[in-house]
Amino acid sequence: MGREPARGVAVGRELLAHHSTDGFLASYDPCARRWQQHDDVPQELRRIAPLALDATHASLCCGPPDASGLLVDVTTAAPRTIPSMPRTPYPGRTHQVLADGLLVPTDKRFVSAGASWRVVTFDDATFEAAGRQASAWASGGAFVLAFGGSRFENGTTRLPPGGAVFDGRKDAWRMAASTGAPGPRVDAAAVWTGAQMLVYGGRGPAADGSLVALTDGGLYDPVSDRWTPLHGGPVLEGRVDATVAGHRVILWDAQRGAIYDLRKGTWRELGLPARVAIQDRPFGHGRVAVVTDAEAFVLDPESLAWARHELPKALHGRHQRVQVMTSTHLVVWAGQRNVGGGGCENVPRDQGCDPYVETKPAFDGAALELGSCR
Repeated sequence: MGREPARGVAVGRELLAHHSTDGFLASYDPCARRWQQHDDVPQELRRIAPLALDATHASLCCGPPDASGLLVDVTTAAPRTIPSMPRTPYPGRTHQVLADGLLVPTDKRFVSAGASWRVVTFDDATFEAAGRQASAWASGGAFVLAFGGSRFENGTTRLPPGGAVFDGRKDAWRMAASTGAPGPRVDAAAVWTGAQMLVYGGRGPAADGSLVALTDGGLYDPVSDRWTPLHGGPVLEGRVDATVAGHRVILWDAQRGAIYDLRKGTWRELGLPARVAIQDRPFGHGRVAVVTDAEAFVLDPESLAWARHELPKALHGRHQRVQVMTSTHLVVWAGQRNVGGGGCENVPRDQGCDPYVETKPAFDGAALELGSCR
């Protein structure tokens, strides 16, 4: 295999693994310690990352115009074909997961049960709101929220206010309420809490025109179309991720974290355990982990204490590892090993170097049990 990195996504308690070079597709159940080989991925879909839909299904959708996709059931060997998308104009944005399938903003919806597409209605305002750069997206149940973001207009980057909501009950977009909504921003975090969408942080315009880190946000109820403002949170910068653990929302960047209590409406800061290079921050199923080259730190969602775990030495020093949080395990898998000389790190300035480092892909890994397999 070549140097192209492997990809993986957590589907329920399993890892769905995919490699674009030769198109292999396989799922690993860490509870049963068993791999299942699926049919190979067609050439036109090999560079598409799998997207988890529910506890047993994932999609690879969709390839070039008129191309079909794949609907993968990790309990069976042969993926089902997703029919080609209808030929209607669309911006090609990231797919969003609905309770019954996929939404391709802004004009297509795939329903898994019937393996069929529906064309979604929208207008100019919702098309613009869903098409901004660096916007925050949250999906849950029948709803998808696209909030904030920027737009390049007449040589200037603008940050329009508000956002748009897709209502799967009506197969239509609408603008979200403006009353009580957070102000304009880019790179905010957003997550579905089970009943509402939480939007927090990001960067917004200052008086001098620059962008500053924001410490506010809002809770949006898509059924009632109402916002509840959030204030008093900590400063989070750069890429901010979010997950829900019971009645708490956990948000974090590369240096620090924050916890919002949905019941009490209060904030608490959360320090990250590792100050060394972080390879990844896998999260999901109410858990958060920080993974470095040699260690994994897992947050207990109840005590909010970090537990340190040593990774097997065979995984140390690998680049581009797959690190996912399934419903039962933290799985660290695959990656590239250095097998030759070269490289330009820590080389004296008066010496030349070969920037090419020979690597070899590896396809083993480790699974750290976090929850019961029963």
